[in-house]
Amino acid sequence: MDPTTDRDILAAPEHFDHYCRQVESAIAERGRARTEFIKVSIDRLRTLLRSAEALGDADLVAELGGHIRGAEGQLAALKSALSGADA
Repeated sequence: MDPTTDRDILAAPEHFDHYCRQVESAIAERGRARTEFIKVSIDRLRTLLRSAEALGDADLVAELGGHIRGAEGQLAALKSALSGADA
């Protein structure tokens, strides 16, 4: 039997441990990918922000600044969640 199916994960401690390791690994990989995406997005938004500042477009500067703060908040929350998952 596959120890990763829902009804089997509690059949034995080793099945549960195996299942948890698989899930932890998947979470870590997805977390790394999402973290990298957000970091790249922040860098790109900052580049756009510099251009908007150079053009003197206050509305666009404010809009991009909001997106950057939102992305930074998502990155901080993700890092916190992933560090909690490691515990």
